[in-house]
Amino acid sequence: MNRLLAACLLLVLALPVSAASVTDSRPLNKQTLKELQRTVRNDPLNLRAYAYLGAHYLGVREAPTNEFIDSINLELQTSGAFYEDALRRREQGEYRAAVIQLLNAIESDEDNLSAYILMAEVHGDLRLPEGQELYLRRARDRGADPALVVVPLAEAMLYNGNYQAVLDEISPVSQSPELRARILVMHGRAHLGLRSYDEAEALLQQALEVAPGLDVAELELARLNVFRGSLDTATDFLAASRTSGEFLPDWWVLQGEVALARGETEAADGHFRAALALEEDHILALNALGNMHLRLQDYAAARTFIESFRQFYPEDLRALLLLLLLETAEGNDIARDEAAIVAGGIIDQLDYNRLEDDAYGLLIVGHIHHLSGRMTEAVSFLDRYVTEVPQDINAIRLLVSAYLTQEQTEQAVRLVEGVSGSVTEEPGWWALAAETYISHGDFATALPFLDRLIALSDDNLMLRERRARLMANLGDYDGAVALLTELVDASADLQVATTLVNLWLATGDYGAVLALTDRKELFASEMDRLNVRGKALLGLGNLDEAQLTFESVLDLDRTFVDARFNIGVINRRRGNLDLSAQQLNRVLRESPGHRLAMLHLASIAEEQDRSHAAVRLLEQAIAERPDVETQVRRIILLQKSGREQEARSAMTSLRVQFPESLVVLEAEAEMNLRSDNVARAQQVYMTMRDLAREQESVQALVRIAASQLDIGDISGAEGSLVAAERLSPNASPVLLARARFATAQGDFETALEAATTLVAQDSASPAAYSALGDAYRNLGKPEEAIAAYRRGIGETTGSLQLVVGYYLMLREQSGPGDAVTFLADYIRDNEVTNYSMLRLLAAGYADAGDSVRALEINEALRVAQPEDPVVLNNLAMLYFEAGRDDALALAQQAYELAPENPSVMDTLGWILVNQGDAATGVSMLRNALARASNQPEVRYHYAVGLYRNGQTQQARQELQALLASGEEFSDREEARSLFESLR
Repeated sequence: MNRLLAACLLLVLALPVSAASVTDSRPLNKQTLKELQRTVRNDPLNLRAYAYLGAHYLGVREAPTNEFIDSINLELQTSGAFYEDALRRREQGEYRAAVIQLLNAIESDEDNLSAYILMAEVHGDLRLPEGQELYLRRARDRGADPALVVVPLAEAMLYNGNYQAVLDEISPVSQSPELRARILVMHGRAHLGLRSYDEAEALLQQALEVAPGLDVAELELARLNVFRGSLDTATDFLAASRTSGEFLPDWWVLQGEVALARGETEAADGHFRAALALEEDHILALNALGNMHLRLQDYAAARTFIESFRQFYPEDLRALLLLLLLETAEGNDIARDEAAIVAGGIIDQLDYNRLEDDAYGLLIVGHIHHLSGRMTEAVSFLDRYVTEVPQDINAIRLLVSAYLTQEQTEQAVRLVEGVSGSVTEEPGWWALAAETYISHGDFATALPFLDRLIALSDDNLMLRERRARLMANLGDYDGAVALLTELVDASADLQVATTLVNLWLATGDYGAVLALTDRKELFASEMDRLNVRGKALLGLGNLDEAQLTFESVLDLDRTFVDARFNIGVINRRRGNLDLSAQQLNRVLRESPGHRLAMLHLASIAEEQDRSHAAVRLLEQAIAERPDVETQVRRIILLQKSGREQEARSAMTSLRVQFPESLVVLEAEAEMNLRSDNVARAQQVYMTMRDLAREQESVQALVRIAASQLDIGDISGAEGSLVAAERLSPNASPVLLARARFATAQGDFETALEAATTLVAQDSASPAAYSALGDAYRNLGKPEEAIAAYRRGIGETTGSLQLVVGYYLMLREQSGPGDAVTFLADYIRDNEVTNYSMLRLLAAGYADAGDSVRALEINEALRVAQPEDPVVLNNLAMLYFEAGRDDALALAQQAYELAPENPSVMDTLGWILVNQGDAATGVSMLRNALARASNQPEVRYHYAVGLYRNGQTQQARQELQALLASGEEFSDREEARSLFESLR
């Protein structure tokens, strides 16, 4: 019955048909078959057409008689009568007739809810969960009692893998506690399917609170703990549900899984068999027994269960997989063709032997698999077809698409390059070749094919837009922007405008994006326009206006995920990590595959020292798209969190997979440095240099030189830098690297020369002016340094590095007053929210004697990051100077967080000395002085501590040395006065 329905309802829709009407007396030739197929498509409830087609697909080669058609009970006239007859036929096992009568019942009365529910039950009998879900949805949408449809609908959705749909569509709100609890269980099972184990556990526990002792909730909690490997906890839940569980096959299956996990295979076998005794076709028990006996190499027992599995569930992919594994283990060759047919599901009625003689059949089967997303099977069939019909460009396109979907770009390229003859002169082939080379990343080879298409159709807007994207990929950003701007001005096309916006966002031209958002006609909706505007404002650092803009988007549509994501990003940039995590988690709930949200949440978790959570989020992102960078990031985090062996194993695997990836090699070098294996890191950097030279990657060589310099490999760094200079001697990154390398060597004149050249050729680079100012400072030319920093701030978009350089030089030359005024004005005018900058300003106010403003900023910083030892230390000193009793507690907290910081030691020791504990204070100050002997304030505090601890001679010696040094410090007069008194 199932096969007939599949043939009639599904297969005919996949085949080409022509227009015609159906008659009763024609022989069933090819033309008649096509006419029938068209009729069924246009009128899916035409029973006469179904009967003809059913006879044909069952092997009857002539049209069935009218008696056969009339044997279907068409005399019943009322929906209720059709329903009653269907109910009787179902009880007799006549499922085909029951389905037909239920279709009649629904056709007679579309609101016959009983017919929809019974239809769903019949689909369940036939193990067609898609149909079961469909009719339960229809019953629910027409107002059926939730108690009748909600739970079975959720069950069908879960069976079909529609986990998110259960969470989105099935609400746990119900007046009945029992129903509410069962829906909560369904939600828990959905989260189990999504591998959201914590959410699943919370919902299942909630179900037990609503309905204590609910067996299905306890069973699912047991299943959850089996997944987690918490076998004892799983056993406890199974024991709690034993009274009713012994009569449920799932209870025995879970008992078996626990026993199997403990290595108790004999007990597991007994438990799984007990499940089958209660339900002979229990799918999980059959699957478990087949798997277990395969692993035990008991092939005879395995075959018994697998064949039973296949008999009950001929379309289940798990059954097919077990059969394939069994035949492979026993050395038997199963026809891959049959496997593909069964796995395809839709085409399971086709006879592969007939396809052997029908090349077009191979194309149809391959195409259906392609549409179904089963690309491996699609490749198998399409490849055989293309071998027989090598000039069919449409089939080649399908096969290339299947390869590209599987990211097998090299196979796709080889297939395209193997095409020859007249086909290569067809525009369709040019388009295919261009798409293939683009997917392979070979943009230069793709461009001529695209240009040939444009030459044929110069007014084709999309082809020219695609060319602009290729230009950008090849590094010609100016040309790409010029072309896109021209196209936008000429056409106001939305897709072209979107590409232009994305290019500007990628290259950081946020001002241009902002200006473009004034042209409302270039955006599909006001939400899209505001969302793009928000991104531009975010890029410009205008966080407040950006957030207001994204909130305006959400006011228009609360489900606009991108806007909510960017609000989460804004809060992360502001340091509001908990609020950011809350918003980003909501993004993931609404869009579970949102990879950027996963990556941001991973970074937040890492900042909060929740390494396990960070690794888990990175693994979710890798599952979405396994890019090299994210895999490397996961490996580094594994090592940082002490999981060295896992990190090493993952790195080895990645090296095998990407042997020439500079990103992977760089990560390997970093791993060795964290393990103090500097020699191995040096070797890796040398390997990287060789590869970077082969790839002519100037940026990579500059980065390698910087890394080598950091580990003290001077000759290696020089070699890498020289290699970069040979490739591109005047490139900005190379000049900047030369300036930094010369500075590290103390060759400040060479650094100045490189920085001067850099500024001359790249006058918009903040890094260039920063390097110039640093060179002048190192050469002892403060006025020139200040001028360089000031010019950089004025002529570029500015950078915090430039601002800090200017502030420090100004402070050194003019004292804290003017420097603090500049810094405060800059932070206010540019709406700077950077934490480090605000901390620097607070310290500046403290040095300038403005303790009120210093306190205000430090207290705000403490709210943002309550465990920052620098802020706590600064507050402790300010509180001490203000005479507050809580100064000592803050100083002690800072010391606990940073026990090796000399400034923290100095503050705590000074407070202890002044609060009467001179002995402890002196000891602390001595440790501070050992680490910061060049700080006159620390030496003064130490001398005072010695004096108050009764060590007057030592105090006098320290003060004498301090005053003789000539260093200026704020307490110099107090030090002189104390020294005179001790003489």
